[in-house]
Amino acid sequence: PKEDALWHSWAWYAKGIAFYNTGNMHESVSAFEVALDFGKASGNIYVISSIAIKIAESEQQLGKYKHAYKRCVDLLEYIKGKGYGNITNDEWMYAPLYFILGTSQFSWGEYEKAFGNIKTAYKLCEGVNDIFLRVTTLMVYSFVLKELGDPDFKNKFDELDRIFASGEMPLTLRYSYI
Repeated sequence: PKEDALWHSWAWYAKGIAFYNTGNMHESVSAFEVALDFGKASGNIYVISSIAIKIAESEQQLGKYKHAYKRCVDLLEYIKGKGYGNITNDEWMYAPLYFILGTSQFSWGEYEKAFGNIKTAYKLCEGVNDIFLRVTTLMVYSFVLKELGDPDFKNKFDELDRIFASGEMPLTLRYSYI
């Protein structure tokens, strides 16, 4: 039944998270793939999105950047095909999706495309408590703006400086920022 598929998807997602948190990315992706199959059977956009984004994050950590990028593109197409395309521009949970798209495009030298996706990720991160997501998105957004010659890059770097000075930034991000 559809209800069982939803619960099975969350159970496999939890298993994937456990592997993810211990750094076992290969097992994490495998568990997330099973979760995604159950999620698609359930038809629940939220669970499908949560799982697909986590798979893309895991694939990036494995160095499979093209796979992660394609996963995000496929998810966007799937959501649009179901008639829910607007939610990806309004719901903060999609910030990592746009971040992955933007960072991939930036690393491939596709700065204009990267700009659109990173700007969307940045907008979705505003006011979110996930400091890691906010800061990494802001860092990349600053670099994209600088690469495009947009004078607003200075304002974004100033914003990073304020976060740095506030002590809110975790040490791992501080080292990246420095």
